[in-house]
Amino acid sequence: MQRDMTQGNIGRNLIHFTIPLILSGLLQQIFNWVDTFIVGNVEGELALAGSYHI
Repeated sequence: MQRDMTQGNIGRNLIHFTIPLILSGLLQQIFNWVDTFIVGNVEGELALAGSYHI
């Protein structure tokens, strides 16, 4: 569905534009937290560093 952002209430258009941006940012942050939690608990602290070499 396309929305004409040049017509109508600017506040409503901005809300409809920013909701997907906010939701995608939140989902990315949740993914990063879960990934860090899993890697930290399963693989250990050294795996979180990623560039640790002995």
